[in-house]
Amino acid sequence: MDTIEHPTLGTLEFDASLNWYTNNIVVQGEPAAFRLSLDECDDTTTLLSNGADVASGISATALSAADYAAHTLLDDINNHWLRDGELRLSHEQLVAMLLLESVVVYPDGGSEWLFVDRTAELLVGHCVIATLEPDGTFSDASING
Repeated sequence: MDTIEHPTLGTLEFDASLNWYTNNIVVQGEPAAFRLSLDECDDTTTLLSNGADVASGISATALSAADYAAHTLLDDINNHWLRDGELRLSHEQLVAMLLLESVVVYPDGGSEWLFVDRTAELLVGHCVIATLEPDGTFSDASING
């Protein structure tokens, strides 16, 4: 259970401490981690299939996840995260700030999209997580840290 060679996902290394397989990928020219969670996984074949489905549209979904997170969190960020005197961010500015750090795919086909602040100035020590349900709809976005 150390590694899996997959035609779409490449070489997936098992991380026993986190109970997932992981690989490094490039999304929109930037490195990101791609992870397959084995939590509550009864069927690795289905998990790999779900992972391949996510990987096939990863650039478009990453943009959608950033857009959803910006839409959901913009008011909170503008009202609570800016320093005195800083100009309020637009939706487009926030989307541009979000850099995909990792994607975790779950056995049910849902996934979490973790972003960090590309500028490393606003969300210091925190990340933004957008949750994509198995049916393809985003259900949550939050700031964690």
